[in-house]
Amino acid sequence: MSNDKTPGFFTQIPDYALKNPNLNSTDKIVYGEIYTMLNTMRVCFASNAHIADDIGVQPKTVSKSITKLAKLGFVTVKLVYKEGTKQIDKRYIQLATPMPQLGHTPCSNKSIPYAPNGVDPMPQLGQVSKSLSRPLSRSVKPTMSGSDEQDAVARKILNFMNKTTGRHYKPTATNLKLIKARMKDGFTFNDFKTVIAKKAEQWGQDTKMQQYLRPATLFAASKFEGYLNEQPVKGTRETLPSWIHEPDHQRSTKQADPNNRALIKRKLAKLRQKGEVKQ
Repeated sequence: MSNDKTPGFFTQIPDYALKNPNLNSTDKIVYGEIYTMLNTMRVCFASNAHIADDIGVQPKTVSKSITKLAKLGFVTVKLVYKEGTKQIDKRYIQLATPMPQLGHTPCSNKSIPYAPNGVDPMPQLGQVSKSLSRPLSRSVKPTMSGSDEQDAVARKILNFMNKTTGRHYKPTATNLKLIKARMKDGFTFNDFKTVIAKKAEQWGQDTKMQQYLRPATLFAASKFEGYLNEQPVKGTRETLPSWIHEPDHQRSTKQADPNNRALIKRKLAKLRQKGEVKQ
């Protein structure tokens, strides 16, 4: 589950699945998702993408686990196709019965033949376990580990960079690693905002420099501190004429030729980027 949402239920992984040596950790978590959905809603038609988003893996990974669970007899899968086509419309997943045997003596007086020590590991579907599935108490607040908190801050910084520069960089491991490395060096969230805003203003209108508005450049160990402490280039500072920011239809016809004004505007823009003129 994502960190910005308080989970309403715990995911349950029955003991017979948790201790099964034929299942890897992902298989067990996927099975837990299916088991919990069936236990709380009596039906599971969640897509691979939905389950993948919940547990933080790729949809194809979920697909492999469900295929494996079906092959080992943990679940059954029913596909419903659109009428007259071979295109899948819905998929229903149910728990297989009896459950896979773990080497225990079958219990004839139980609804699940292979329940160990006469204890039914699976409550009747629809009867949510109070100890496992009740909503979190308001007095219990989810806590984040140091690494989770650092990751959340790094994502906020990347999001600020994307909004400021108009880019769409994703929170990949490589991009977040660069940000976390600078955080580890002692730089603060405001330091990152300063560097991002400063370089966006300097390079945003420069076609040659726009390409460097990227994590690999802005957050590089050899450049970040220099960008942060960078001072405007010293030189003659002039005030831009007021007509620079006026719409064309508001400008006086007595002003210079439009072609000359455009040339002057481009030159002033370059001077402004170098810090030699002010608004």
